[in-house]
Amino acid sequence: MKTIRGLPEHSLCRETVRKVCRCLDPAQDYPEIEMLGLDKAIVLQALLVCRSSGETSFADALVWAAARSAGSEVVYSLDERFPADGLDVRRDLNG
Repeated sequence: MKTIRGLPEHSLCRETVRKVCRCLDPAQDYPEIEMLGLDKAIVLQALLVCRSSGETSFADALVWAAARSAGSEVVYSLDERFPADGLDVRRDLNG
């Protein structure tokens, strides 16, 4: 198992997601935080899925949020666990 600063990698990722979610929560007042072209509500939704499922990586959650924010319908991913909610996830270029 990979560790970072003595903590299991998945534990550190969960903690990071928790803190980012707190910053994006509309109940918190952090107007200085911008998502640069991403819808905050969609990013928050993606990170909550990442946190609760334990299957979706932080990076995949942000890719999912970027695709949804941009209005994309198709995403290409080799990861079988990539979240498909609202997207057509394709595994190869022919597909």
